[in-house]
Amino acid sequence: MQQKLQAPDCRWDLVVCDEAHKLSATFFGGEIKYTRRYKLGQLLAPLTRHFLLMTATPHNGKEEDFQLFLALLDGDRFEGRFRDGVHQVEVSDLMRRMVKETLRKFDGTPLFPERIAYTVPYRLSNAEARLYKAVTDYVREEFNRAEALQNDKRAGTVGFALTILQRRLASSPEAIYQSLRRRRERLEKRCRELELLQRGAVARVMATTVHILDDEDVEDLEEAPDHEMEAAEEEILDQATAARTIDELKAEIATLGRLEALAGIVRRSGEDRKWRELAGLLSVIFTTAAIANQVAEEPTPVWSRRYPTAYPLPAPEARHLHRAP
Repeated sequence: MQQKLQAPDCRWDLVVCDEAHKLSATFFGGEIKYTRRYKLGQLLAPLTRHFLLMTATPHNGKEEDFQLFLALLDGDRFEGRFRDGVHQVEVSDLMRRMVKETLRKFDGTPLFPERIAYTVPYRLSNAEARLYKAVTDYVREEFNRAEALQNDKRAGTVGFALTILQRRLASSPEAIYQSLRRRRERLEKRCRELELLQRGAVARVMATTVHILDDEDVEDLEEAPDHEMEAAEEEILDQATAARTIDELKAEIATLGRLEALAGIVRRSGEDRKWRELAGLLSVIFTTAAIANQVAEEPTPVWSRRYPTAYPLPAPEARHLHRAP
């Protein structure tokens, strides 16, 4: 792509970058750390008459980093490091802030319907609470071990794997049970393979058998198609570990075995308080009376005139179930 951008006839009238906050650069230790996306922005800016950066994500609050971002639009004006009292970042002629709530259609009505969300708290069962605490303790301990690796990229990969595990824990008993089981089985397989190698090479092999992710790799993965993201998550979750020796790996496998047993108890008990609360809420929303009232209050949409058996969705305020902190 860089070669194509550097071609003599490579010019555009307009270049639009969505999610532009990812074109980021930051000052670190007196030096500027450029992301690959920022470097792409530096290549694109001189090749177009109009450069539009769009984002709904606020910057990190550091004026020097914000000035680096603005340098993509006007490198001369925002050159150098921001110094408080010396520089002033005036962006009224460059930036337009459009608030979602104020956007209107041509007829003056709001473009987006009002969103009202309520948090529905619920209490875990005793078995679920024990599993939640045990998995959380495991994740915390492994995070600490990952930070002690003195290898930022490998620690980041392990951290990403543990974050996936936390999401599975919050999802359902079945999800966390299957994730723990697969992770234990994959690590057991790796342990058997490593035992066949010379002990002196174990640390090196354990550090190189898993694809290492940096921050930008994680961002790319989050934007990948669902099937690619799921496949990558499974590989990382099943293999990334902070263990440095076979003994440490065996200890982690034993811990996973205990967690798998706890998850199995919850799974077999049929206790899933989150689903029960959601099912109860849906049974209140989708009653015959509630549907009839909404149909009477709202004009019949085009699709329901075509498909008279379809029901409209419930009101926005009734469609959000959040986990209590």
